Amino acid sequence: MIEFLSQKMMYFLIENNAIKKEEIEIYNYTFETVIAFLINIIFILLIGWIMNRFICTILFLVFYCPIRQFSGGYHAENYKSCLLTFVAIYILNYVILENFFINKNSILFLLITIISFIRVYKKSPFEHREHSLSMNQRKKYKQIVFLGLTLDLIISIIGIHFKSIYVYSIYILSVINIIYLMIILGSIKQKITEKSQKFI
Repeated sequence: MIEFLSQKMMYFLIENNAIKKEEIEIYNYTFETVIAFLINIIFILLIGWIMNRFICTILFLVFYCPIRQFSGGYHAENYKSCLLTFVAIYILNYVILENFFINKNSILFLLITIISFIRVYKKSPFEHREHSLSMNQRKKYKQIVFLGLTLDLIISIIGIHFKSIYVYSIYILSVINIIYLMIILGSIKQKITEKSQKFI
């Protein structure tokens, strides 16, 4: 579906002389990435709405997406797997927050998040072999991740002291743990790939 929509958009631009034929691959990749991103966002927002946590979900995405872009971590093999993984992780996050941390165990959750903060900072940017970064890029990405995590943490710590925004703050705080989970999954995937390549 994503590939189909991307090709339709691309050929529309070609027919209208907006892009050249030699630029097809670049535009096709860009369109596919944007469409996949929008589909993921729409699905997560829909889940947030169904679970009566729409504003929490918006805030989660506002903090999650920019940090995740620079922190790296697990990436699925295709767009469908990416969507299913993200949906599954967000639902898991919802279940854990609602059953164990909303209006209880706030100090424990904060301690877990601080540990995740430290681990994400140490491990980021977690990159794939095919997308290796230069030393300058790594330093820049690490700085961006640190700033994003720090902003997330400060806003959340302040917010949990106010009843009116407490739940929002817990969801924002959960971003750090989910990003750490993505790095753990990325590391596991990398080790499995390395082991399988040894037997080839």
